[in-house]
Amino acid sequence: MGNAIGFVRSMSSGAAAVASQMKAYDTIENEIEITEDEGKLVVAAVFDKRETPLRALKELLTDLRNQANKNRDFTKMLVEVFRRAFLDDSKYAHLLNFYVAVPALTVNYVEHMLVCRDRLKKRAQQNKETTFTDDGFIMGLAYILTVLNLWPQFSSLNWFRSISKKCTADYEALTEEMKTSKDPRNVHLKTARLQAFEREFKLLSYTFQSARVFLSIDEDVE
Repeated sequence: MGNAIGFVRSMSSGAAAVASQMKAYDTIENEIEITEDEGKLVVAAVFDKRETPLRALKELLTDLRNQANKNRDFTKMLVEVFRRAFLDDSKYAHLLNFYVAVPALTVNYVEHMLVCRDRLKKRAQQNKETTFTDDGFIMGLAYILTVLNLWPQFSSLNWFRSISKKCTADYEALTEEMKTSKDPRNVHLKTARLQAFEREFKLLSYTFQSARVFLSIDEDVE
């Protein structure tokens, strides 16, 4: 669903860009007629209202621009359609507990992303920086929370704040372990892994909150 929302967003942006480019044709007011007078070419404008190719083109472009400029909030339409389907039917009442599963889903997502990044680094050529992104899953989570009106319940979990506190506590534990460890290399590996985990969770948090804003959520963001 997140990929579908991203596609809708891209199409809307593309339509707006095309509508903006069409303004360049507004300077063409009349049909141009080229004639020859005493061996010289004469360019003149035709002011009548006859049907001409240029007039037909301008009418077509005007119609396309009007269609593109219409206020169509496709994201809102997608939210409202599914919201009516899920919230107005008692058989979907169990979905109101979906927010409880979000923390586990985010941990699984972060671990999956870390594995993918490790594989990408191994396959990448030397001296060649590579990167990738996968925000469809996060957009999908934000969309479900929006459809089910579960943002207040999820915010009450203080999930991302809890992750930050957990990482801080783990850093302190690793610092103490470094003082007594006989294998500093192992501690360094744990620290690097923790840093990667924390960084990936921060990226997830930023994308998650951006998705919430994109879906026109008015409540305070955690």
